[in-house]
Amino acid sequence: MYRILFLILLFIISTHSQDKISGYQESDQKLKFTFQPAEFNLARLTDDIKLKKLSYYDESRPGELSLPSKSLFVAIPPGAEVTVDFRIVEKRTEDFNPSINPEASLTRDTTIHLNFEPELVLKNGKTEVIEILGYFEIKGVRVVHLKFNQYDYNFSSAKLDIISKIEFTLNPNKPVINYNSGIVFSDEAKKMFSGMLVNPDAINKFSSVVAVNDTTGNWIDFSAPYVKIGVAKDGIYRVFGSDLQGMGVNLSEIQPTTLQLLKKGLQQDIFVFDGSDSRFDATDYIEFLGERNMGSVDYRTPNAYGVPYNEYYDRFTDTTVYWITWNRSAGKRVTTAPQTLGISADTLKSYTELIHLEQDRSYLNFDANLVRRDLPYFYENKTFYWQNLNAPTAMASRSYTFSLNELDNTDSVKFFARIASGASSNATGSHSLVLQVGNNFPTYDSSSLDRYGRIVLSGAAPGSLFANGNNTIKVVSYPTGTSINTVWIDWVEVEYARKLKATNDSLTVKLPYAANSTVKNIEITNVASDSLILWKRGNGIKKIFVSRTGNSLVIQDTVAKTDNYFLVKNTSVLKPTLYYKKNWKNLRNPSIKTDYLAVSIDAFAQPIRQHLGYLKNSYQLDTMFVDMNDVYDEYSYGYFSTDALRDFFKTTQTSWQTPYPDYAILVGSAAWD
Repeated sequence: MYRILFLILLFIISTHSQDKISGYQESDQKLKFTFQPAEFNLARLTDDIKLKKLSYYDESRPGELSLPSKSLFVAIPPGAEVTVDFRIVEKRTEDFNPSINPEASLTRDTTIHLNFEPELVLKNGKTEVIEILGYFEIKGVRVVHLKFNQYDYNFSSAKLDIISKIEFTLNPNKPVINYNSGIVFSDEAKKMFSGMLVNPDAINKFSSVVAVNDTTGNWIDFSAPYVKIGVAKDGIYRVFGSDLQGMGVNLSEIQPTTLQLLKKGLQQDIFVFDGSDSRFDATDYIEFLGERNMGSVDYRTPNAYGVPYNEYYDRFTDTTVYWITWNRSAGKRVTTAPQTLGISADTLKSYTELIHLEQDRSYLNFDANLVRRDLPYFYENKTFYWQNLNAPTAMASRSYTFSLNELDNTDSVKFFARIASGASSNATGSHSLVLQVGNNFPTYDSSSLDRYGRIVLSGAAPGSLFANGNNTIKVVSYPTGTSINTVWIDWVEVEYARKLKATNDSLTVKLPYAANSTVKNIEITNVASDSLILWKRGNGIKKIFVSRTGNSLVIQDTVAKTDNYFLVKNTSVLKPTLYYKKNWKNLRNPSIKTDYLAVSIDAFAQPIRQHLGYLKNSYQLDTMFVDMNDVYDEYSYGYFSTDALRDFFKTTQTSWQTPYPDYAILVGSAAWD
């Protein structure tokens, strides 16, 4: 494993320098200007490949006409939206058949082939001269993004219209007045706006403090103490007073009734043992039901085109972060209940056990559009995959072994596999897939998958086909008469009815197929401990005080599909990861002012601070080091998330003192196998 230091500099690009903007004015509550665009070198349909490569083309839109558009950015009043009127001043028409945008493909890992004769893609309707693509705020200035279509091709006449001069009138729905209440722009910001905006001189007039929908820090009381902990497994956890002492907490300051446990800003149900003496001592503890951070609950549903991949595991971290705090207000306590056997009820003797097999080995994205495939967005096929199947001329399969125990074979066994198309020489009917139990027939869920599509295969087989011990589920791909036939497997899983038999006095019971709100007796066997702990999580959470009778534990409860039960003996209670007692920085503090930001981790802090000192002394810049953990803690409840960094930078450009920071550097470590 190698480690390197990488630097990412943030910068702004400019508009085309050859375009000419003139006559900008603000009158009658309108913004007006004249635009004379530079013309592109366009290729004809009949030109040779060499000439087409030297002319304009856009491989991100294969099959469309090779006719460029231009973006215009205009500062507008705060919170405004606009309509746009235009008057074409100069236009000409030419006999011109434009070329078609090529389709890019990889012939080798790094060799790109451009096909300049792809299938033609016709756009519906007439091309609009001007389109409003959206709005955004930058350094307190609201900007509208306009798309100007300089070229328009008429298929029926085979002629190309070219606009060489046009007048635009923007009609904001907010008054064109001076909104500035004290925002100051640095020289660097003015240079950026000068190269970006149609009307850079309007920034002082239209700038305003931007209201941001920022709620991820509302839960924090910056004057209160907090301790950060984390869990990466479902189970019952305890934090002892001695654990808090080890993190620098003075236990004598804690009022036990005020102890709180927070997850994503919300109080969680906890059980506090304080020896009934109203003190929180080293041997006292906080007990809670912790849960692993998971992905989408709809992970078995293939996501639509353009929608991020439905992950079983969370995309960034399997750790759920909790915060312990105290002396603020009364803490939330779990409902407790005795072990009761009241009315006569049916007895459950099995539950649904899920075995999920997944190894994240290859980070891939499958897309017919090579440009879209490499964009940094979480598209429908972008995820980690496990293994592939290649079946161009012969059947291919992969077998997955599941170890079942305490199988109740009177019920059926369900199995699932999530698969994506990786490559095919046919666009439709690209893959033929089935599931199989071992080498037995029949096969299950025979399905056809189109190129770059996604599918979850599923099947249900009699429990008699399975046995305690190792069992095999096979994913099979058949030839479809194509020279290329590759699919990738993300995960495979099995659900089976398992007897309610504890292992080492521990058992996690899930009932996803139970009838809702029915009273059942739940009988758990193979129980030996006299010190048992049982928690239930469903629509609510409760702790049930239980004891065994012989080698069995029987409780009576109203069960539902969302209910999970967690049983452990006292000595098997888990301990969370203890991170630190938090020293909040309050990165949203409106009094913060700096020119140059450096964001990194504490391990790199010393050399970065040295560099910041050099910048301060040599260039008279105000500098600031920000620990990435502070960003995670204040902007994503302590979770690792790229969204936290984005939201933090938004704060620096909306809530801090002006001039807002102009420079930012991210310093981190990279690793590869």
